[in-house]
Amino acid sequence: MSPSATEFAAVLGSIAFMLMIAVNLQRLWQGLRGRPTTAELQHQIHREYATAEALATHASGDAGRFAQVDGHVTALSTRITTIAESVRAEMHQLELRLMQAGDERAGKIHSRLDEVMNRIADLANGTAFRNRRS
Repeated sequence: MSPSATEFAAVLGSIAFMLMIAVNLQRLWQGLRGRPTTAELQHQIHREYATAEALATHASGDAGRFAQVDGHVTALSTRITTIAESVRAEMHQLELRLMQAGDERAGKIHSRLDEVMNRIADLANGTAFRNRRS
């Protein structure tokens, strides 16, 4: 037999009722132990206000700390700028050396190709054998 809709609603209602009883018992237990409930904690208002002297003291301390942090930031930014400039200069020098090495390699390859082409031309003309005999 499957439960009817009214039986299902009755079971859900009884579960909700038991949960409400458990929550109220927990609040009662916390109240008896002297602990404030979460609702009381959320609605408490703090009535102690800061004095002008306390605000001035904190503001002057914060201003000194802000100036100190600003000094550190300025020093770090100048250091980063000098490092970036040196890296750019070094990269430029490396690029020039790389281009020069590429030009040297290309020159060596072309000179070697010229030698090979001259040998092939000598072989085609037959002068390579005459140069060897003499």
